[in-house]
Amino acid sequence: MNEIDKLKTRYAKAIEDGKKIEMFTSTSEWNWYVDHVIEPTIKDYTSRILTGKILSDKEDWIMRGMIMGIKMITETPSQFINTANEAKKKAKSLQEYIANE
Repeated sequence: MNEIDKLKTRYAKAIEDGKKIEMFTSTSEWNWYVDHVIEPTIKDYTSRILTGKILSDKEDWIMRGMIMGIKMITETPSQFINTANEAKKKAKSLQEYIANE
């Protein structure tokens, strides 16, 4: 398999992953979960930290780690979508390069 085929395969995989994630995150179930579970949990944990309701440093660090982990659930899908969009651009550029060769 030559380098061009490897690039095409990698771009196709990134595009496919982005489409899958975009389809999943556009479902009403996902949006309900984000709006009614994830976001309120993040707000609650952040409020606890900022108002000093956390009594120990250990619990504070655990809570901060949980916030970061939960935020990853909502931020990571957009990274897949951005990667897919970038792969589309690169695949198009590669195709234009091949056509001009």
